[in-house]
Amino acid sequence: MAFRQVFVDGASAVAMRAGELEVVVQPADGGRVANLRRGRGREWLRPGREGGWVERLTAAPVGQVNGAHERLHAAVGHHDVADHVRGVSVASDVPVPGLPLLFRRELTVLQARPAVQVRYALVHTGGAPIAWIWHPLIVWTGQAGTAVHVPGLHQVRVGAAQGRDDLEAGDFVAWPGGIGGDAARFRLPESLPWSLTCHGDLGSLGRLSVTDPRRGEYAMLFTDAGRVPHVGLAMRSGAGELDPPTIAAAPRIGLPDDLAVAVALGTAPVIEAGEERVWGFEIRLGDPELDEELLLPDAEPRPA
Repeated sequence: MAFRQVFVDGASAVAMRAGELEVVVQPADGGRVANLRRGRGREWLRPGREGGWVERLTAAPVGQVNGAHERLHAAVGHHDVADHVRGVSVASDVPVPGLPLLFRRELTVLQARPAVQVRYALVHTGGAPIAWIWHPLIVWTGQAGTAVHVPGLHQVRVGAAQGRDDLEAGDFVAWPGGIGGDAARFRLPESLPWSLTCHGDLGSLGRLSVTDPRRGEYAMLFTDAGRVPHVGLAMRSGAGELDPPTIAAAPRIGLPDDLAVAVALGTAPVIEAGEERVWGFEIRLGDPELDEELLLPDAEPRPA
């Protein structure tokens, strides 16, 4: 287990390694996760400013949600790196600008298996009740044939669609068949450039996976759907070698991205003074050439 200083696009970052997994975090850029990779396996996060993994929180006092803006994108807080028996972790406490809220994240690269665990807490330090939504952006690298599987997700609402004459914003369609997938999963097609955003209920399993078509490598995300009930998806077919396809897929609390709409729909939780909300998830990376046992998308996860 180890951590070291590296540079990403000229900016300082921390590379954490435990077991077979390495994760690179940029503390000065709001804790952006720039790299997620396993040994000789693929890089899972799209590089550059449009890629990686960024935390986003939108919050406002109840009754003042119109015009609320994202509070945590590129917010800078204090990050502590630690090496312990479970693995290597980086923890941060970030005051939410303009609100009596503290956002906590602890990201741990596990020693026991090729996985990263993330634990979150949102603390209300006093004052009026606050409505909020948490919608992280995790942008995965992809190519034609990359598969997205969300067991338990049966219907999505389209947020935006470009290059797709069959879909319009606001449409409710079946997942994945309604957007061109097969019975179980959606695969990025080889087609003219198009893009699509959609969201829905995550399902009781609290599971989503992204699978690479070349060697069958996969990233599988587990969460408690009782605490993290929703999922957001954004897929883009790309436009050639210099602009590869991408998939943004992550669990979320509250939807859509507009807090006022989420409040109107009843999907935005409200946190009271003195209250603390906790949640988390785990991402495990699998490789058919390295693993004796492969996880199936619908299987029960092994104990954390």
